[in-house]
Amino acid sequence: MKIKTKIILIFFLIFFMNSPGITQTSHFSFTTTTNPYAVVITSVTIDGVPIEAGDEVAAVTPAGLVVGAGVFSGTFNLGFSTWPDDDQTTEVDGFVTGEAISFRIWDASEGVEINNVTPTFITSPPNGDGTFGSGAFSTVSLAGESVKSHFSFTTTTNPYAVVITS
Repeated sequence: MKIKTKIILIFFLIFFMNSPGITQTSHFSFTTTTNPYAVVITSVTIDGVPIEAGDEVAAVTPAGLVVGAGVFSGTFNLGFSTWPDDDQTTEVDGFVTGEAISFRIWDASEGVEINNVTPTFITSPPNGDGTFGSGAFSTVSLAGESVKSHFSFTTTTNPYAVVITS
């Protein structure tokens, strides 16, 4: 993709993602400040299965603070804004430039938040390097792993017993 096309895409993402009428998340909450940083997600899986419409993805700081999120519409790319810390307040309410970007996924159909998410960032310019504020924006694909993928459940002839193996 040419640089000019990417710059237009960045403008579109930042301007329209923050306009009234954009779907807000129902699971994740965050504070909007000034000077957003765009994140573009090209694919998301949970246990190797693509997410479904209505699932949500959040960008998170190393301290665990959600700083932006978006609702998956059913087609990729999923883009949303992340918000920096407001240095005019005493509370930390956003990311600090240079912090590593982590992610969480809300699996709406299962009612489960996935915290074990592996990001794969596209780091060629003008993309960032996986930290907030790096490059013009960050482009990433995500692979989430649920807790249930680590265990298998079997029942016995005793209706009150369940055998759990890991």
